[in-house]
Amino acid sequence: MPWVVAYRRAQVEGPPPTDAERRTIELAAARALAEEEKQRVATQRRLEARAKEAATAAAAAATEAATAEEAARIEAEWNTPEAVAARAQAAATDTLRVRLAGVRTQDWEELVYSHRWSGRARREGIFNGHVEQLSRLGEEAAAAAAAGAAGEVLEEASTLLAEMEEAKREMEAVPR
Repeated sequence: MPWVVAYRRAQVEGPPPTDAERRTIELAAARALAEEEKQRVATQRRLEARAKEAATAAAAAATEAATAEEAARIEAEWNTPEAVAARAQAAATDTLRVRLAGVRTQDWEELVYSHRWSGRARREGIFNGHVEQLSRLGEEAAAAAAAGAAGEVLEEASTLLAEMEEAKREMEAVPR
């Protein structure tokens, strides 16, 4: 039957084709149909590939927009006055804790004893170092209090400062 269509397309007038001519016509028609189908499939694949690329690009753009939006939201939450104050408070508390840990290791009685039984130059060095340390710790405690450091750390600093003041008074009581 396809040879009839192909024959009619050729619009050949005359006697019907022979079997060999009919096979040649059918073969040419089949090749033409196969080529058309091949081109249709290729066109369909190109369209599908373009659609897939467009969908991928749209998904990437949507992901990028969502990521940027999330980053902006996190940035906004991170930089609220409350969050900034909380981070400053935590930093002040941590800084004061580190400083207290370093000062807490000292034995004040031993320091006063060393001061009492040392020569004049050594006494002055011990006393001046202690006063400097006391002053620095007092300033750091005041800065931490201003930043809103945790109460227990401030209490510990206050206790330690009182002990250091007592040691200072004892050192001042030693005759020169």
